[in-house]
Amino acid sequence: MKRELFVASRTLDQGTYCPFTITYFILVEALAGDLEQYGVKIVENNSQKFAAVSGITTSAERISMLADLLVKGAVTPTGLLDVLADWL
Repeated sequence: MKRELFVASRTLDQGTYCPFTITYFILVEALAGDLEQYGVKIVENNSQKFAAVSGITTSAERISMLADLLVKGAVTPTGLLDVLADWL
């Protein structure tokens, strides 16, 4: 079973007078037994553009740390893969 857990939303104004909202999710997928694997999803609400990566880690603590980093850094869907490459 797969599910999405809401983490946070941020509204950004890049000085263009066109603010946009980004929403962050943790993706959870059940594995055999009681194990779960986690990923992340970022959605730019205005355009509905998104980026998602599943199966990043089986550690709930590590995925929470990554989600916090993404929110604090205001990472957009376009930047997700670059941030993940550096983080991993």
